[in-house]
Amino acid sequence: MKIDDLNYSYPKELVALTPKEPCRVMYAPEDDFFKEISLESLKSVFKTGDVLVVNNSGVKPCRVFFEDREILFLKALPENKWEVMFVSRGMKEGESFSLPGSIVATLVKKGRPQILKLDKEIGTSFFNDFGQPALPPYIQKLRESREPVEKDHDWYQTDWHKDQKSLAAPTASLHFKKSDLKDLENAGVIVKEVTLNVGLGTFLPLIDENIKEGKLHKESITVTKDTIQAVKSAKASGKRVWCIGTTALRAIESINNFDVDTVEKETDIFIQPGYEFKWVSGLLTNFHQPKSSLLALVMAFAGSDKTLEVYKEAVDKKFRLFSYGDLSVWTRPLP
Repeated sequence: MKIDDLNYSYPKELVALTPKEPCRVMYAPEDDFFKEISLESLKSVFKTGDVLVVNNSGVKPCRVFFEDREILFLKALPENKWEVMFVSRGMKEGESFSLPGSIVATLVKKGRPQILKLDKEIGTSFFNDFGQPALPPYIQKLRESREPVEKDHDWYQTDWHKDQKSLAAPTASLHFKKSDLKDLENAGVIVKEVTLNVGLGTFLPLIDENIKEGKLHKESITVTKDTIQAVKSAKASGKRVWCIGTTALRAIESINNFDVDTVEKETDIFIQPGYEFKWVSGLLTNFHQPKSSLLALVMAFAGSDKTLEVYKEAVDKKFRLFSYGDLSVWTRPLP
């Protein structure tokens, strides 16, 4: 696969800048037929005994504005150092600058990501006071504003999130409420949670090195014994394992041995065409950007040609795209 294989065209007017309820749904089952259905009728697609996996990670307010720039805090390191991303052109290693809260930061290492050393420890209170959700850059650009609007703090957070440790939202889950999951449970669907704390592996654009090595930046996952056993039982009984979002799918597919207890580890799994799915046979996800690892995952799941055909249909029918956009639903033969 080449990065250019992950390309398609769309008018920028289709990029969603706010959520819309209910979203539109493009249903693309494993046969060649696909069509638009309502969000409410989607519930009838699930069968009794199916397992639905959701990501319970929440978005942390990790984007901080300073002077005429913004900085994305990625990961805390020992000795008050942080992995970060920001525009550091014109800055030299060893150069210092001021952050909100009377914090002095020194650029220790340039690169992707960079490393800063702070003159004092920062934590939750700092980000609650000065942080903003890290909305995708294309939303900032098309809104012509880097600052989020007040409603983004609620819009860009799932209804069932727990610890806020993700840099970005598992956006397919934004279409649903806890009540929707309860409706499915009442209909016999088994709903389980995983945690994948969204990091650079999910939202950074692909580079040739990713495709060559078949790896993304590492992200932490937690999959409990209860979820593992539910997935294993569903597969054994011929039921479908669904995931809301690519992050939930990557967490499940990162588990090689399902005869284990709770798994806590880092994953750099890069699912691209040619990948053999071990567990998941149903996927609910948004329409993703060209040349992204997320689009590569959908192509691996449904086939490259079919994915591009469905995306073309969605564009022609003016579906809303990307993080705040509409929903696509895919199935593949049971593994």
